[in-house]
Amino acid sequence: MQILSSSNAWQQKDAALTNQKNAFLSEFEVDPLWVGARKQGKTTATVAFAGANPSTGKQADYTIYYGDTLSPSKQEKLKFAEASGWSNTPTSFSPLMETSFKIKVEDGENKEIHVLAFDSSNDEKKNYDKFIVSDNNTIHSSGVSSKDWGSVSLELEENKTAGFWFKFTATDPALEKETVMYRSAVTSGLIDGPEGFPERIRDQFDFFPPQDDDIALEKLDFQERI
Repeated sequence: MQILSSSNAWQQKDAALTNQKNAFLSEFEVDPLWVGARKQGKTTATVAFAGANPSTGKQADYTIYYGDTLSPSKQEKLKFAEASGWSNTPTSFSPLMETSFKIKVEDGENKEIHVLAFDSSNDEKKNYDKFIVSDNNTIHSSGVSSKDWGSVSLELEENKTAGFWFKFTATDPALEKETVMYRSAVTSGLIDGPEGFPERIRDQFDFFPPQDDDIALEKLDFQERI
């Protein structure tokens, strides 16, 4: 009798049951389930499943897999000035403000990201409570509040997409002081399937989301302790 171990390999009868071989790094010793099913004429699909990497030829009929981390996460420190050059801007009860920052994308050109701030509260005070983040000075959304998460999709070469999540972690309502924004890693995904499948996935779900940011969580835990 053969038993599945915690790795991608089959557990041999004379091997210890405490085998801790890393499933992500181990070589396949047998066909994975979806490959065997394909050989039997079944239609298969995998989403972010270990070993189902299109670049190794082990993918399912429909596969979505981890791509590259094009830029690590970062805490962006921003200073705003009065905005210009934007079109179709939202109503603001204080002068529109803008800033920008650059993301160094691995093996590519730096991407400039633009941020537009507006005041949606008619309280006769400078109270910038909404932000629009874009890679081309174009309005893609109704804005994200300083307490919520937002995302930005980036167009890459060869019809590939990547993106990141962001959240403003320290803001001055009048934007007279430095504003701090957490930006996740910039990640892409591998999508493989019949003609048109990658495009449908990107149109409906956008970019492949980044994984947990352990480095940022460790820094946050350290700051809370001191």
